[in-house]
Amino acid sequence: MKWVLLVTAIAVGILTYYTGLRVGYVTLLPTYTYNARGVSNYTYRTYQDATRLTIVGTCSTRSGKVTVRFYDPEERYLGGQTCTQGRYGIALPANGKVGLYRLEVDFEHYTGRLEIDEKRD
Repeated sequence: MKWVLLVTAIAVGILTYYTGLRVGYVTLLPTYTYNARGVSNYTYRTYQDATRLTIVGTCSTRSGKVTVRFYDPEERYLGGQTCTQGRYGIALPANGKVGLYRLEVDFEHYTGRLEIDEKRD
């Protein structure tokens, strides 16, 4: 049993070192990360013209950086925010078109807390 715990601890350590650790789901819950790397994509659908969709949130960074990019249904870049060490607010408005908007979150050795929500009017 001791060997199983030891092997599990070593495996978790190796995975944390190479891929980082994320606890939470960025668009639903505050996400706490440790040395997170990689890109995650989240989508938001609008069904009516002139629907006001805004991505809002905060990021508190201890080390590394996270970049949040927002794209419209035609894959045009609408805006973004890069969070380096410190605390930042995020506010990314959509352009009112019908379709599927994409939020791209790029983690680069990011340690901190990221919270993102959507507002619709």
